[in-house]
Amino acid sequence: FVAKEIAPFTLQSAKAIDEKSFELQLTNDPQSDLLAGRSVELRGNDGSTLQAQYRYSSRKGAVGIFDVSNGDALKANVSYTVMPLNNWATATNVVLQGK
Repeated sequence: FVAKEIAPFTLQSAKAIDEKSFELQLTNDPQSDLLAGRSVELRGNDGSTLQAQYRYSSRKGAVGIFDVSNGDALKANVSYTVMPLNNWATATNVVLQGK
């Protein structure tokens, strides 16, 4: 068995579902990768920081649902820059508008 390095995924866009969850779209379908344990940091334009975790079994193709952690919530008038944690993906100018 020989492991090969897998390139990180690329985040394409994010869209709020409600104040506790959002859809995160990758540029490509991750195929057999289940995204289990993946998380992102949300940096608000108001200076706030939130974390969100992938919702188990929510992925449909290139889109997965993430839930805001620690009882926090997205704020309606805040734009959040999405930053993948632990190098599982890259993101350039992926912004989530709070709902």
